[in-house]
Amino acid sequence: MIKSLLSRNYFYAVTTLVGTIVGVGVFGLPYAFAKAGFFVGLVHLVLLGSVTMIIHLMFGEIILRTKERHNLPGYIEKYMGKRWEALISFSTLLGIFGSMIAYILVGGTFLDILAVKLAGISDVPNYIFYISFWLFLTVLIFLGLKTIEMVEFGMTIVLLVAVAGIAFFSAPHINIDHLFEFSALNAFLPYGVILFSLAGTVAIPEVREILLGNEKRMKSAIVIGITVPMLIYGLFTFVIDGVTGVATTPEAISGLGAVVGWPVYVLGALFGILAIATSYITFGYYLYETFLLDYGINKLLAHLLIAVVPISFVLFGLRDFIAIIGFLGAVMGGFEGITMILTYFKAKKMGDRNPEYSLKLPHFVYYILILTFVLGMVYTLAYGA
Repeated sequence: MIKSLLSRNYFYAVTTLVGTIVGVGVFGLPYAFAKAGFFVGLVHLVLLGSVTMIIHLMFGEIILRTKERHNLPGYIEKYMGKRWEALISFSTLLGIFGSMIAYILVGGTFLDILAVKLAGISDVPNYIFYISFWLFLTVLIFLGLKTIEMVEFGMTIVLLVAVAGIAFFSAPHINIDHLFEFSALNAFLPYGVILFSLAGTVAIPEVREILLGNEKRMKSAIVIGITVPMLIYGLFTFVIDGVTGVATTPEAISGLGAVVGWPVYVLGALFGILAIATSYITFGYYLYETFLLDYGINKLLAHLLIAVVPISFVLFGLRDFIAIIGFLGAVMGGFEGITMILTYFKAKKMGDRNPEYSLKLPHFVYYILILTFVLGMVYTLAYGA
């Protein structure tokens, strides 16, 4: 077991999933928790984390029940038909491009913070930082999967150190009373933000690729790869809400830095850039493979679409990242979850490969999950993210 956990590919598989999940959504969590009440948010996190883990394990089993390799739309088409594939393709493309837009916005903002705090640069327009951040990550996407594995591994380790550093510098400023504030009016607010912050479905095919020939480790890699982000989110939110309470800012770091000082500004911005970069790279490469494998688009056009679409929306004025992630998490994430459950049922009957693991959950669990996603989508569409 220990030898298995220490294997390089196993670490790459886990860190790929962790790096994909821990993205821009983490910076919306403290604000959502603070508005609803920290412990209300914590209950959301545990419940939705469990839901997400089941969905990811279901996708992993779908992949392992299928001989040929696809990304999500290809598996949906195989088991659900072209109409469902078209719907999930639209949902996936909208979700990933929307996420990449949010990543550029927040990543550029944190790059700006680093420039001001470390280099004293304060007169550069925001769009320069957006473009710089986007350009760097786009180049990494084009370098391919092996580069992404190395980047994910290194960035995830530094990311964990950054979280520990933020906790260390902020701990003396924590006021436990802040954690007991509560608002029934905002009790549902964390739902969409948490679902978005836990999204990592796009990395599951990569986990299989990394563990190719050793797929028996895939289940535990998925479980650990989701548990680690949940722990990071719990610690990160506890620290920030404990320090700033109801005064927590939407992106978390500026409010925290105003109380704790420049070390948190720098560590927070560094953490932000690393967390966002790992997810952006994986999402971009996932889109690239989807365009090639599932849509037959040539390499040049696939590269152009991935590079041009997100930065174009940013430069043309789409700038509200909180609204983006709340909608994507509740609506796009909910639809994807429902589709995954339906596809899972089909794959168990129609799969052409014996999987290395198979879930043994009572059927009523799946119906509860579907109802949860439906109610979340309806609420968000009716009342906003």
